Amino acid sequence: MKIQFIGTGAADWDWSLPLAPGVRGSTASLLDGHILIDAGPTVVHEMEQQGISPSDITDVLITHSHSDHFNTENIQAIASAPRAEALRMFASSQALECLEGNIEKVPLVFGKEYLIGKLKITPLPANHALRDIAENTYHFLIVTPENKRLFYALDGGWLTSAACRLLHGEHLDMIVWDATSGNCFNDWRFADHNELLMIHNMRSAMASLELVNEKTIHVFNHIARTLWPKSPEERARLADEFEGILAEDGMQITL
Repeated sequence: MKIQFIGTGAADWDWSLPLAPGVRGSTASLLDGHILIDAGPTVVHEMEQQGISPSDITDVLITHSHSDHFNTENIQAIASAPRAEALRMFASSQALECLEGNIEKVPLVFGKEYLIGKLKITPLPANHALRDIAENTYHFLIVTPENKRLFYALDGGWLTSAACRLLHGEHLDMIVWDATSGNCFNDWRFADHNELLMIHNMRSAMASLELVNEKTIHVFNHIARTLWPKSPEERARLADEFEGILAEDGMQITL
């Protein structure tokens, strides 16, 4: 599976288009060239910059409907691109109600496995609140045909007990973490977003359950402009200190 990090920023970046040099776009990731996770305000612009056509996208998964992850204008632009079949949208029922056009709507159900392309994808409960507290937010367990397991864990603070149960106690080859708050330790956002010490503590606990080991790849994503060091060099040093890879717009990893 190829993972391409289309955008890697939290909501405090200036997303005036075209993006200024050094500005991280709204967080979105592309799996195997056709499955998009999240579609915020900069996703179409960044796809164009990275040589990805909206027509390439067959499926979109939405982690939650905050505006930096769910932009109806960009979703409609992707859906209206030339395509053989309707764009499949996997999201909460509330988010799906906001969409129209050439879209097949699939409401997500916690714990249900969906076959999307060659990948088995299971939505898990995320620790991240919306204005409508009845609307669900999602992390994703993604399993390749080779049984490589990716845990896509953003947005969200401390992992929920239900999510941990749905990981089924099996080893994770890679985790993409919500690392919004960087080194702003004891930040007030702890119930919605992680800082690096929170991730360190969760990794230690997960290691005791054999969910992760020294071979697990950890990627720090959803980076806040105001909560990480200002210089790219300092941000990279901090990610290295906490034994992870700092996500960058356009970065690719093969799992």
